[in-house]
Amino acid sequence: MRAVKEITLLEKTDTYELHGKTGWWIGPAPPQIGWWVGWIERGNKVYPFALNFDMMKDDDAAKRIPIGRECLKALGKL
Repeated sequence: MRAVKEITLLEKTDTYELHGKTGWWIGPAPPQIGWWVGWIERGNKVYPFALNFDMMKDDDAAKRIPIGRECLKALGKL
C-alpha cells in the first residue's frame, strides 16, 4: 500500500493529499471510455472517488482530471 500511495500522489497540501490514476478503454468504435479514480486523504478521513465518461475523440482524454477536480471542488473535498 505504501508504494501505491507514493505512485498515485498527485497533490499534497497542508489540508489534504490527492491520489489518482487515469484509464482509457479504446474500443472498435466511439465512444471510448475514460476514467479517473482515486482518493483524498483529509485529516483522518479518506474520500474515494471515480469519474467515468464517454470520450468521443482523443482530445477528450485531457478532460478527465480537470472535470474530476471540478466535481471534487463542488463537493468541498478540494
